Amino acid sequence: WFHNLFTRRLLCRQVYTKTPSDDFYKSYLGFFPNLKHVRFEGMPEGISPSIMDICLEKVTSLDVAYEARWKATTPINQTLRTPYSVVNQLSHFSLASHCFRELVSHLGRVDLEAEYALESRCLAKLVCDMHSTAELLSLPMETAPLRQMLELPWPRIRSFALHGRHLTLDQASALPAVLSHMPSLRTLRVQAAQPSSLSRNPILGISCTTLAVELRELRSLTVAYP
Repeated sequence: WFHNLFTRRLLCRQVYTKTPSDDFYKSYLGFFPNLKHVRFEGMPEGISPSIMDICLEKVTSLDVAYEARWKATTPINQTLRTPYSVVNQLSHFSLASHCFRELVSHLGRVDLEAEYALESRCLAKLVCDMHSTAELLSLPMETAPLRQMLELPWPRIRSFALHGRHLTLDQASALPAVLSHMPSLRTLRVQAAQPSSLSRNPILGISCTTLAVELRELRSLTVAYP
């Protein structure tokens, strides 16, 4: 117990044939009273709302690896930005995505459209609830809730990253408006593939117009797959 007082970061990786129960995670995480960061890996049966609630009660930083999944029982019909049952105080959130996600889903016989829909709804709630505390965000372009994000202020965010690929023109067109609500942004990474079927949209708006985005604090810009 003495050593657990000093634990700040924890890796949760499923090594069982069956995902441990929510009660197991609640008991396990209870041994780390000063925990601030949790990273999920594996979790093929999904991260349940209960597990997420347990984390949000304790941590300010959360990473989800590309092979982890949202649990199908996650409530997705609640009103947008309805929080989980605890207050979200996350300052750092990262969700990775596999660069060959379509192929992996095909081989695993996963309904990718349904997975996108579930992930989008989960992210819309989780991400938008942290708009006043967020300092770092890393999201897949396919499911990032950009349209919802542009309606909110992001006063503290300093690092914002998007990866994956564009699915619709709507996503690309919303990005400049989202960035305009991030006055403290210092690092921006947009590494999202642009399908040939979609026209390109300027990341920082249109120069010399009212649609241009001014990021006065920006110090690092990475653009890949233009």
